[in-house]
Amino acid sequence: MKKILILIITFFTLISTSSFAANYITDIKVTAKPLATKIEIKTSSEIEYTVGKLPANKKIYFDFQDTIIREKKNIPVDDDRITTVRAAQNATNPKYISRVVLDMKKMEEFSSILSEDKKTLTLIFGAASAFNEEYTGPKKVIVLDAGHGGKDPGAVISDLTEKTLNLDISKRVQKLLKNDPRFEVYMTRENDTFVELVDRAKFANEKKADLFVCIHHNSMPKNYSGAMLLYNSTKDPKNKEIADSFQEIIQKASGLPGIGSRVRENLVVLKNIEMPGVLVEVACMSNIKDRREIRKESFKNNIAQAIYDSIVKNTF
Repeated sequence: MKKILILIITFFTLISTSSFAANYITDIKVTAKPLATKIEIKTSSEIEYTVGKLPANKKIYFDFQDTIIREKKNIPVDDDRITTVRAAQNATNPKYISRVVLDMKKMEEFSSILSEDKKTLTLIFGAASAFNEEYTGPKKVIVLDAGHGGKDPGAVISDLTEKTLNLDISKRVQKLLKNDPRFEVYMTRENDTFVELVDRAKFANEKKADLFVCIHHNSMPKNYSGAMLLYNSTKDPKNKEIADSFQEIIQKASGLPGIGSRVRENLVVLKNIEMPGVLVEVACMSNIKDRREIRKESFKNNIAQAIYDSIVKNTF
C-alpha cells in the first residue's frame, strides 16, 4: 500500500512539473512622447493575461498568468498620462501571477497589441500614430487661432487675462499636432501681438487649411460653466457636426458641466474662412469654479489633448 501511495505522489508530481513551463517577464520598456505613451512588456513564452481597473485609485493592472518576474520594477514615467509603471510577483500559490500596475494621472482608454509570437504585449495610450514614423499620406493642414492679443486683452477677470490663456492652450495644441506626422500646423499668432479678425481668416485661406480652430475663454453669467462651441451653419453644413463633436470631447475632458454648441453666423473669423471651422470657448472665466480649473496645469493639458483629439476625429 505504501509503495502504491509513493507511486501516485510521484506520478502527480511529474505531471504538475511537466505541465508548467516557467514563463518570465524579461523586459518592460516605456516610451513617452507628447502625443502618446507606449509600454512594451516582453516575456519568455506566450502571454496569457487579464486586465483590471481601479478608477477610484487611478490604476490599471495586468495579471500575467503562470508567469514569474525575478525582481520588482518601478519605472518612472511622469508624462501627461502615467506617473509610474510598477511590476512584481503578485501570487505564487496556487499559481504564479506577475502583476504590472500603471499609476495613471487620469483614467483613459488604450490600445493593446499582442505580437505575432505572443511574447510581447504593447500598450498605447493616446494616438498610436505617434509611433508610426513611416506615415506617408497627405498631411492635414490645421490653422490655430489664439483669440485676442496685443492691444486687445479679451476678458480680464481676477488675475486672468483671456489673450494669455488663449495663446497658452493654442501652443499646447500646436505641440501635439507637430508631433503627429499626419498634420501641418500654423498659428495666426505665436506671441502677444494683435491680428485683425479678417487677417486671421485670410491667413487660414492662404494656407488652404483643412480645419480652422479658434481658441477663446468665455465670460458669461456666473451660473454658466464649462466649454461652449460656436459655429457658422451657412458657410459649411459640416460645421454643426464638427462643433458637436468638439463639445462632447472637450466637455468630458474638462470635468465641467458645459454649455453646448451654438450657431453664430456673424463672427468675422467663422464667416470669412473657406474651410470648416469652429470657435472653442474653453471655460468660463466668470465662474469661480472654472477659474480654479483654468489655473491648473493638468486642466490645460487635458483641454489641449481634447482639442487635439477633436481635430483628429474630424479630419481622419
